[in-house]
Amino acid sequence: MSSPRPGALPLGNDIIDRIMTFCPDFGTLHKVALVSKEFQNVYRNHPKSITRAVAYNIVGPALPAALRVIRYPLTESVDHLSPDVNPVDMATTCPEDHDASTITAEEQRRLLANAAIVQALEDVFSLQYKSRRSVSSVLTGVESERFRRAAYRAMLFCRVFPVEDMDYEAVCDLDADQVARIRECRAAVLGVYETKELLELYSFVRFTRRIFLELSEQGVSGDYYLDAMLATGPGGALMAWEEQSDDFQQESIGYELIEEPVPFLEGYYSRAFATIWERRKTDPLFATKGRQEGPVVHP
Repeated sequence: MSSPRPGALPLGNDIIDRIMTFCPDFGTLHKVALVSKEFQNVYRNHPKSITRAVAYNIVGPALPAALRVIRYPLTESVDHLSPDVNPVDMATTCPEDHDASTITAEEQRRLLANAAIVQALEDVFSLQYKSRRSVSSVLTGVESERFRRAAYRAMLFCRVFPVEDMDYEAVCDLDADQVARIRECRAAVLGVYETKELLELYSFVRFTRRIFLELSEQGVSGDYYLDAMLATGPGGALMAWEEQSDDFQQESIGYELIEEPVPFLEGYYSRAFATIWERRKTDPLFATKGRQEGPVVHP
Protein backbone atom coordinates (compact mmCIF):
# COMPACT_ATOMS: atom_id res chain seq x y z
CA MET A 1 0.00 0.00 0.00
CA SER A 2 1.33 3.44 -0.88
CA SER A 3 2.22 5.93 1.86
CA PRO A 4 -0.81 7.81 3.20
CA ARG A 5 -1.07 11.57 3.03
CA PRO A 6 0.45 13.41 6.04
CA GLY A 7 -1.97 13.22 8.94
CA ALA A 8 -4.15 10.59 7.28
CA LEU A 9 -4.74 7.17 8.76
CA PRO A 10 -3.97 4.19 6.52
CA LEU A 11 -6.90 2.01 5.50
CA GLY A 12 -6.46 -1.73 5.62
CA ASN A 13 -7.77 -3.89 2.81
CA ASP A 14 -10.51 -5.27 5.03
CA ILE A 15 -11.78 -1.75 5.73
CA ILE A 16 -11.67 -0.83 2.04
CA ASP A 17 -13.57 -4.01 1.24
CA ARG A 18 -16.15 -3.10 3.86
CA ILE A 19 -16.55 0.41 2.48
CA MET A 20 -17.27 -0.91 -1.00
CA THR A 21 -19.80 -3.48 0.20
CA PHE A 22 -21.84 -0.65 1.71
CA CYS A 23 -22.23 1.16 -1.63
CA PRO A 24 -25.97 1.69 -2.32
CA ASP A 25 -25.73 0.98 -6.04
CA PHE A 26 -23.37 -0.12 -8.79
CA GLY A 27 -22.69 3.41 -10.01
CA THR A 28 -21.40 4.41 -6.59
CA LEU A 29 -19.33 1.22 -6.39
CA HIS A 30 -17.63 1.95 -9.70
CA LYS A 31 -16.75 5.47 -8.55
CA VAL A 32 -15.44 4.28 -5.19
CA ALA A 33 -13.32 1.61 -6.87
CA LEU A 34 -11.50 4.38 -8.75
CA VAL A 35 -10.60 6.36 -5.63
CA SER A 36 -7.09 4.93 -5.47
CA LYS A 37 -4.95 1.99 -6.51
CA GLU A 38 -5.62 0.40 -3.14
CA PHE A 39 -9.36 0.48 -3.77
CA GLN A 40 -8.87 -0.83 -7.30
CA ASN A 41 -6.75 -3.72 -6.05
CA VAL A 42 -9.24 -4.74 -3.38
CA TYR A 43 -12.08 -4.70 -5.90
CA ARG A 44 -10.00 -6.63 -8.41
CA ASN A 45 -9.24 -9.29 -5.80
CA HIS A 46 -12.82 -9.65 -4.52
CA PRO A 47 -15.17 -8.70 -7.38
CA LYS A 48 -17.76 -11.42 -6.73
CA SER A 49 -18.34 -10.82 -3.03
CA ILE A 50 -18.28 -7.02 -3.35
CA THR A 51 -20.59 -6.89 -6.35
CA ARG A 52 -23.02 -9.32 -4.78
CA ALA A 53 -23.06 -7.28 -1.57
CA VAL A 54 -24.02 -4.17 -3.54
CA ALA A 55 -26.64 -6.15 -5.46
CA TYR A 56 -28.04 -7.21 -2.09
CA ASN A 57 -28.19 -3.55 -1.03
CA ILE A 58 -30.34 -2.88 -4.10
CA VAL A 59 -32.58 -5.94 -4.13
CA GLY A 60 -32.50 -7.19 -0.55
CA PRO A 61 -32.98 -10.81 0.57
CA ALA A 62 -34.88 -11.58 -2.64
CA LEU A 63 -31.59 -11.39 -4.58
CA PRO A 64 -31.43 -15.14 -5.45
CA ALA A 65 -34.89 -14.91 -7.05
CA ALA A 66 -33.93 -11.67 -8.82
CA LEU A 67 -30.79 -13.23 -10.28
CA ARG A 68 -32.72 -16.22 -11.57
CA VAL A 69 -35.01 -13.89 -13.52
CA ILE A 70 -32.15 -12.43 -15.52
CA ARG A 71 -30.09 -15.62 -15.81
CA TYR A 72 -32.71 -18.17 -16.77
CA PRO A 73 -31.60 -19.36 -20.25
CA LEU A 74 -34.40 -19.16 -22.78
CA THR A 75 -32.97 -21.94 -24.95
CA GLU A 76 -34.73 -24.54 -27.06
CA SER A 77 -34.35 -27.16 -24.32
CA VAL A 78 -36.64 -25.14 -22.05
CA ASP A 79 -38.94 -23.72 -24.73
CA HIS A 80 -42.46 -24.38 -23.49
CA LEU A 81 -43.71 -24.52 -27.09
CA SER A 82 -41.28 -27.29 -28.02
CA PRO A 83 -42.89 -30.75 -28.26
CA ASP A 84 -39.78 -32.24 -26.64
CA VAL A 85 -39.63 -29.95 -23.63
CA ASN A 86 -39.25 -31.65 -20.26
CA PRO A 87 -41.27 -30.01 -17.45
CA VAL A 88 -38.70 -31.09 -14.85
CA ASP A 89 -35.91 -29.45 -16.85
CA MET A 90 -37.89 -26.22 -17.05
CA ALA A 91 -38.49 -26.25 -13.31
CA THR A 92 -34.93 -27.02 -12.24
CA THR A 93 -32.93 -25.04 -14.80
CA CYS A 94 -30.87 -22.22 -13.27
CA PRO A 95 -31.95 -22.62 -9.62
CA GLU A 96 -31.92 -19.64 -7.28
CA ASP A 97 -28.26 -18.98 -6.48
CA HIS A 98 -27.29 -18.10 -2.91
CA ASP A 99 -23.53 -18.09 -3.52
CA ALA A 100 -21.34 -15.22 -4.68
CA SER A 101 -20.92 -15.16 -8.44
CA THR A 102 -19.81 -12.68 -11.07
CA ILE A 103 -22.56 -10.18 -11.89
CA THR A 104 -21.85 -8.74 -15.32
CA ALA A 105 -22.48 -5.13 -16.34
CA GLU A 106 -25.53 -6.19 -18.35
CA GLU A 107 -26.88 -8.16 -15.40
CA GLN A 108 -26.35 -5.14 -13.18
CA ARG A 109 -28.38 -3.02 -15.58
CA ARG A 110 -31.21 -5.54 -15.66
CA LEU A 111 -31.17 -5.98 -11.90
CA LEU A 112 -31.60 -2.24 -11.45
CA ALA A 113 -34.44 -2.08 -13.98
CA ASN A 114 -36.32 -4.99 -12.41
CA ALA A 115 -35.68 -3.70 -8.89
CA ALA A 116 -37.30 -0.39 -9.84
CA ILE A 117 -40.43 -2.23 -11.02
CA VAL A 118 -40.63 -4.33 -7.87
CA GLN A 119 -40.06 -1.34 -5.58
CA ALA A 120 -42.77 0.66 -7.34
CA LEU A 121 -45.23 -2.23 -7.04
CA GLU A 122 -44.37 -2.60 -3.37
CA ASP A 123 -45.22 1.08 -2.91
CA VAL A 124 -48.58 0.49 -4.62
CA PHE A 125 -49.29 -2.56 -2.48
CA SER A 126 -48.36 -0.71 0.71
CA LEU A 127 -50.58 2.22 -0.27
CA GLN A 128 -53.54 -0.05 -0.94
CA TYR A 129 -53.24 -2.52 1.92
CA LYS A 130 -50.96 -1.10 4.64
CA SER A 131 -51.22 2.68 4.85
CA ARG A 132 -53.05 5.27 2.77
CA ARG A 133 -50.93 7.98 4.37
CA SER A 134 -47.65 7.12 2.66
CA VAL A 135 -46.88 6.83 -1.04
CA SER A 136 -43.69 4.95 -0.15
CA SER A 137 -43.74 1.43 1.23
CA VAL A 138 -44.16 1.05 4.96
CA LEU A 139 -43.97 -2.74 4.89
CA THR A 140 -41.80 -4.31 7.57
CA GLY A 141 -38.56 -5.97 6.57
CA VAL A 142 -40.16 -9.43 6.59
CA GLU A 143 -43.22 -8.25 4.66
CA SER A 144 -41.04 -6.54 2.07
CA GLU A 145 -38.90 -9.65 1.63
CA ARG A 146 -41.96 -11.80 1.02
CA PHE A 147 -43.46 -9.33 -1.41
CA ARG A 148 -40.27 -8.90 -3.42
CA ARG A 149 -39.48 -12.60 -3.56
CA ALA A 150 -42.98 -13.28 -4.88
CA ALA A 151 -42.71 -10.43 -7.39
CA TYR A 152 -39.46 -11.73 -8.85
CA ARG A 153 -40.85 -15.25 -9.09
CA ALA A 154 -43.88 -13.92 -10.95
CA MET A 155 -41.49 -12.03 -13.20
CA LEU A 156 -39.61 -15.26 -13.92
CA PHE A 157 -42.82 -17.17 -14.66
CA CYS A 158 -43.91 -14.59 -17.22
CA ARG A 159 -40.44 -14.57 -18.78
CA VAL A 160 -40.39 -18.36 -19.12
CA PHE A 161 -43.93 -18.39 -20.52
CA PRO A 162 -44.03 -15.17 -22.58
CA VAL A 163 -47.04 -13.89 -24.48
CA GLU A 164 -45.68 -10.68 -26.00
CA ASP A 165 -45.31 -10.84 -29.78
CA MET A 166 -46.72 -14.36 -29.88
CA ASP A 167 -47.26 -16.13 -33.17
CA TYR A 168 -51.00 -16.52 -32.73
CA GLU A 169 -51.35 -18.69 -35.79
CA ALA A 170 -48.92 -21.19 -34.29
CA VAL A 171 -50.43 -20.91 -30.83
CA CYS A 172 -53.97 -21.45 -32.09
CA ASP A 173 -52.81 -24.54 -33.98
CA LEU A 174 -51.62 -26.24 -30.80
CA ASP A 175 -53.54 -29.45 -30.21
CA ALA A 176 -54.99 -30.55 -26.88
CA ASP A 177 -51.95 -32.65 -25.98
CA GLN A 178 -49.57 -29.74 -26.61
CA VAL A 179 -51.67 -27.37 -24.52
CA ALA A 180 -51.78 -29.96 -21.72
CA ARG A 181 -47.99 -30.25 -21.90
CA ILE A 182 -47.57 -26.49 -21.60
CA ARG A 183 -49.86 -26.44 -18.59
CA GLU A 184 -47.82 -29.26 -17.08
CA CYS A 185 -44.68 -27.16 -17.57
CA ARG A 186 -46.28 -24.18 -15.85
CA ALA A 187 -47.27 -26.30 -12.87
CA ALA A 188 -43.75 -27.75 -12.71
CA VAL A 189 -42.11 -24.30 -12.69
CA LEU A 190 -44.33 -23.15 -9.83
CA GLY A 191 -44.10 -26.50 -8.08
CA VAL A 192 -40.46 -26.06 -7.06
CA TYR A 193 -41.49 -23.61 -4.34
CA GLU A 194 -42.48 -24.66 -0.84
CA THR A 195 -46.18 -24.26 -0.08
CA LYS A 196 -45.68 -21.24 2.18
CA GLU A 197 -43.70 -19.38 -0.49
CA LEU A 198 -46.10 -20.50 -3.21
CA LEU A 199 -48.94 -18.97 -1.22
CA GLU A 200 -46.97 -15.71 -1.20
CA LEU A 201 -46.73 -15.89 -4.99
CA TYR A 202 -50.43 -16.72 -5.22
CA SER A 203 -51.16 -13.65 -3.12
CA PHE A 204 -48.97 -11.47 -5.31
CA VAL A 205 -50.81 -12.66 -8.42
CA ARG A 206 -54.11 -11.79 -6.73
CA PHE A 207 -52.76 -8.31 -6.06
CA THR A 208 -51.78 -7.70 -9.70
CA ARG A 209 -55.00 -9.32 -10.87
CA ARG A 210 -56.92 -6.75 -8.87
CA ILE A 211 -55.11 -3.94 -10.70
CA PHE A 212 -56.35 -5.27 -14.04
CA LEU A 213 -59.77 -6.14 -12.62
CA GLU A 214 -60.36 -2.51 -11.67
CA LEU A 215 -59.40 -1.45 -15.19
CA SER A 216 -61.58 -4.14 -16.76
CA GLU A 217 -64.65 -2.61 -15.12
CA GLN A 218 -64.10 0.31 -17.47
CA GLY A 219 -64.00 -1.90 -20.57
CA VAL A 220 -63.26 -5.56 -21.24
CA SER A 221 -64.05 -8.04 -18.48
CA GLY A 222 -63.86 -11.75 -17.79
CA ASP A 223 -61.34 -14.32 -16.62
CA TYR A 224 -59.85 -14.75 -20.08
CA TYR A 225 -59.02 -11.05 -20.27
CA LEU A 226 -57.43 -11.22 -16.82
CA ASP A 227 -55.37 -14.28 -17.79
CA ALA A 228 -54.04 -12.41 -20.81
CA MET A 229 -53.22 -9.30 -18.81
CA LEU A 230 -51.51 -11.21 -15.98
CA ALA A 231 -49.25 -12.78 -18.58
CA THR A 232 -47.71 -9.35 -19.22
CA GLY A 233 -46.00 -9.73 -15.85
CA PRO A 234 -45.31 -7.39 -12.93
CA GLY A 235 -44.02 -4.77 -15.35
CA GLY A 236 -47.31 -4.83 -17.24
CA ALA A 237 -49.27 -4.49 -14.02
CA LEU A 238 -47.18 -1.53 -12.89
CA MET A 239 -47.58 0.27 -16.20
CA ALA A 240 -51.33 -0.33 -16.12
CA TRP A 241 -51.50 1.12 -12.60
CA GLU A 242 -49.41 4.17 -13.42
CA GLU A 243 -51.28 4.96 -16.63
CA GLN A 244 -54.66 3.70 -15.43
CA SER A 245 -54.95 2.05 -18.80
CA ASP A 246 -54.32 -1.39 -20.24
CA ASP A 247 -53.91 -0.19 -23.83
CA PHE A 248 -50.19 -0.97 -23.96
CA GLN A 249 -50.67 -4.44 -22.48
CA GLN A 250 -53.42 -5.31 -24.93
CA GLU A 251 -51.31 -4.08 -27.84
CA SER A 252 -48.18 -5.94 -26.71
CA ILE A 253 -49.95 -9.30 -26.81
CA GLY A 254 -52.21 -8.49 -29.75
CA TYR A 255 -55.30 -8.89 -27.57
CA GLU A 256 -57.52 -7.02 -29.99
CA LEU A 257 -56.74 -9.67 -32.63
CA ILE A 258 -58.14 -12.49 -30.50
CA GLU A 259 -61.64 -13.33 -31.66
CA GLU A 260 -62.18 -16.21 -29.24
CA PRO A 261 -60.42 -17.64 -26.17
CA VAL A 262 -57.11 -19.33 -26.90
CA PRO A 263 -56.55 -22.47 -24.76
CA PHE A 264 -52.86 -21.52 -24.54
CA LEU A 265 -53.79 -18.47 -22.45
CA GLU A 266 -56.71 -19.86 -20.46
CA GLY A 267 -55.85 -20.33 -16.81
CA TYR A 268 -52.37 -18.86 -17.33
CA TYR A 269 -51.68 -18.97 -13.58
CA SER A 270 -54.85 -20.48 -12.15
CA ARG A 271 -54.59 -23.94 -13.74
CA ALA A 272 -51.01 -24.34 -12.52
CA PHE A 273 -51.97 -23.26 -9.01
CA ALA A 274 -55.00 -25.56 -9.01
CA THR A 275 -52.87 -28.53 -10.03
CA ILE A 276 -50.42 -27.90 -7.20
CA TRP A 277 -53.10 -27.24 -4.56
CA GLU A 278 -54.75 -30.53 -5.47
CA ARG A 279 -51.47 -32.45 -5.24
CA ARG A 280 -50.61 -30.88 -1.89
CA LYS A 281 -54.13 -31.03 -0.49
CA THR A 282 -54.01 -27.29 0.11
CA ASP A 283 -56.87 -24.82 0.11
CA PRO A 284 -55.31 -21.41 -0.67
CA LEU A 285 -58.39 -19.51 0.50
CA PHE A 286 -58.34 -21.29 3.84
CA ALA A 287 -54.55 -20.91 4.11
CA THR A 288 -54.80 -17.15 3.55
CA LYS A 289 -57.98 -16.67 5.60
CA GLY A 290 -57.87 -13.41 7.52
CA ARG A 291 -55.34 -11.84 5.20
CA GLN A 292 -55.99 -8.86 2.98
CA GLU A 293 -56.40 -9.09 -0.79
CA GLY A 294 -53.00 -9.38 -2.40
CA PRO A 295 -51.82 -10.56 1.00
CA VAL A 296 -48.13 -11.02 1.35
CA VAL A 297 -48.22 -8.89 4.47
CA HIS A 298 -49.22 -11.42 7.11
CA PRO A 299 -47.40 -14.68 7.89
